[in-house]
Amino acid sequence: MNNTRDVILVNRCNQSDEFRTVLPAKMCVQVLLILMLAAAAVLVVGAGVGAAATWYVDDGGGAGIDFTKIQDAVSNASAGDTIYVYEGMYNEHVLIPTSITLSGQSESNVTIDGDGSGDCVQISSSDVAINGFTITNASRYGIRADYSDIAIENVTITANGGHGIYFVHGKSFTIRNSIIDGNAGGIIYYYAASGDAIVEDNTVTNNVGSGVRISLAEGKSATVKNNKIDNSAGGSSDGMYVYIAGSGGVMDIENNPVTKSGQRGIYLRGVRAGSTVANFTVHDSETSGIRADASDLTIENVTVTNSGGNGIYFYSAKDFTIRDCTIDGNAGGIIYAGNRATGDAIVEDNIITNNIGSGLRIGLTEGKSATVRNNKVDNNAGGSSDGIYVYIAGTGGLMTIENNPVTNSGRRGIYLRGVRRGSTIADFAVQGSSGGSGIRADASDMTLENVTVTDSDNYGIYFYSGKGFAIRDSTIDGNDWGGIVWRKSRYW
Repeated sequence: MNNTRDVILVNRCNQSDEFRTVLPAKMCVQVLLILMLAAAAVLVVGAGVGAAATWYVDDGGGAGIDFTKIQDAVSNASAGDTIYVYEGMYNEHVLIPTSITLSGQSESNVTIDGDGSGDCVQISSSDVAINGFTITNASRYGIRADYSDIAIENVTITANGGHGIYFVHGKSFTIRNSIIDGNAGGIIYYYAASGDAIVEDNTVTNNVGSGVRISLAEGKSATVKNNKIDNSAGGSSDGMYVYIAGSGGVMDIENNPVTKSGQRGIYLRGVRAGSTVANFTVHDSETSGIRADASDLTIENVTVTNSGGNGIYFYSAKDFTIRDCTIDGNAGGIIYAGNRATGDAIVEDNIITNNIGSGLRIGLTEGKSATVRNNKVDNNAGGSSDGIYVYIAGTGGLMTIENNPVTNSGRRGIYLRGVRRGSTIADFAVQGSSGGSGIRADASDMTLENVTVTDSDNYGIYFYSGKGFAIRDSTIDGNDWGGIVWRKSRYW
């Protein structure tokens, strides 16, 4: 080394310190300066390439305005750009092939009018956010999105010849705080989306087709909350339809009043355990108020009235629980049909009244359990209607039937099949069974305690082909054909 003050830079290539480099101080400073300038240049170039732009659109033009048509702005935009549209009437069809944000100044005063043809807005293979528009007067769809991931907020979509919003082969989608009114369909998704769905705080009304129709891939989730869905009045139109393929997925269906549906009020398929279906009313559906297929489902605090079919209809389900609900004035109450449920059933603290069909009808596979307690079951008055019917197949299963006053049934008050020893049937009254026995039990090993059965057109209590039975502390009074009867061959 010379007298110049040196700086030693050590490059340790391995743990044995094989390579060492010694540079003079001036050269070291020069190297550092070059490195700093190179890094700054990279930052500047990167900022220029990646910076998102905002484009301004006004149908009247003016200072600071980039375009007078939305489509011109879209055609010049790059991925990540925002297009801001000032108040005005935009008579055009907007095709969006790029991932952008389309933002209007005011939902009520920025209008895209399709002039009675085509789609107002068509999105293809992009991630797009749209907010602050009225979209109207297309001969087809208000918004159509293919193979895209979209978020829509504060948009009014009205008076279009096709669906208000139509998704095909999409990813995730979110729709919030929007009005979908007076279209040929509401919010419609076909062909299982590969992402999750969120539909919240919308008004979906007066659409000829279904109000909300969602189809998702297996394992995805659907959140449908705080929507008003009314007058989805086409002959095959559901107020709300949600389907998750395969083994299903988690659904959060809350606080959605659904009224005047042309077919079912709410139709759910593939609901997994852990979902929430709660806190809403379903009124005036042409068929079932709520239908659930192939689901593991809990329903709480729901009111279903005036349905042309059953109030709640389960088909080929797993576990199901219904609590704190009112099922009134439908063609049937809570009805399970199809293949027998493969899980347990819990029906507690409900009001099941004034239905033409049976009040409660449950069918389970062998070995499962049914809990039916603290329900008011009254005036389920069709000619073949039982107040409560519970059947567990094969050798039966455990039943807990407690504290259910059952009155004015069209046929039997309570009909149980497959009651296993150890079940609890107790603490209720059955009155006014007009077409059958107050209580009937088939192929059961049963104990009845503290039960009152009165004014049945047939027997008070009728056992058929049973095993052991015990009756304690009960009142059987004023029944037309007799009190407590056991028979093996003939039944009513």
